[in-house]
Amino acid sequence: CGECGAPYTRRTFTDRKGAHYKAWNCRERQKGKKGKGCKNSAVREEILLAEIADAMQLEKFDMAAFDELVERVMIMPDEIQVQIKNNSNPMVVGTVSKTA
Repeated sequence: CGECGAPYTRRTFTDRKGAHYKAWNCRERQKGKKGKGCKNSAVREEILLAEIADAMQLEKFDMAAFDELVERVMIMPDEIQVQIKNNSNPMVVGTVSKTA
């Protein structure tokens, strides 16, 4: 998490119509009052994977390529940053879309 430093974890959310979807959300935010009170937004998985694929110059997300190329993904309050291995400058690849 670019806001508090905690890791993001994968969760299943339910939208207003009752449909389930996967999203990544700050671990401290999901702890609620017991956590650090992080306000960083969750990001829908399909948006996150598309932005990462774009940073890797791929048409769609590839886990093997991700493991080989990506050092770190930081979800900031208003953008997604992808740091490619052996490159100290993270790429800003997308704007975070709120999910809930």
